[in-house]
Amino acid sequence: MDNAFLRYAPDRWYLHEERVHCPLMMGSTNNEFRIAPHAEDDATLMAYAAKIPGLDQAAFLKQFTSPATKESIAREGDVNAIEFAVRAAGMRTNETIYAYEFSAEIPGWDHPGAFHSVDLWFFFETLAKCWRPFTGKHYDLARQMCDYLVNFVRGGDPNGMGTDGTPLPYWPVLKAEAPVFQSFGDTVKPVQSPASPLTKLLLDAYLSRSKPD
Repeated sequence: MDNAFLRYAPDRWYLHEERVHCPLMMGSTNNEFRIAPHAEDDATLMAYAAKIPGLDQAAFLKQFTSPATKESIAREGDVNAIEFAVRAAGMRTNETIYAYEFSAEIPGWDHPGAFHSVDLWFFFETLAKCWRPFTGKHYDLARQMCDYLVNFVRGGDPNGMGTDGTPLPYWPVLKAEAPVFQSFGDTVKPVQSPASPLTKLLLDAYLSRSKPD
């Protein structure tokens, strides 16, 4: 924060009335910024929960097997941080939000999965500039994602016609009560995406204390 251009932490600034109000396109890849509690047993998991303001600690601890281990906590406590932020935005504001999850298979000797920012190659249709051996399905997906982006920039709504002359698969607005994310994988389609019980508990805790100044 520089107290000039940005006078609040980003999550608080988004909730403030002084911000620019406009439609948003928000999303994540399914393999980025995975976080879990920094704990290795029941005792440290309880201590972790106690530090989260507003958290229903009993309900939180029920999401984990007991006795807990470092491995079980990492597995059962896994949350996508950016997806969490998108859900929080959709629950806290009345803005028009189009949410997505990118899960397309990314080719290469390293089998990287859908890593952070790989979706940008598709939104900007720049696959040919990369060494990875993309094939036809990847270029088809990139064309559709770029069409969504152009439509959104042009009118605040990604829906409409694609450059191939056919309508793009419908992308619904994110609704807090029944969230739908546009899935960019082997196919493009809207998918009902309710928050997991663990994510719901963490969202409730976060939103209880994230009121703007």
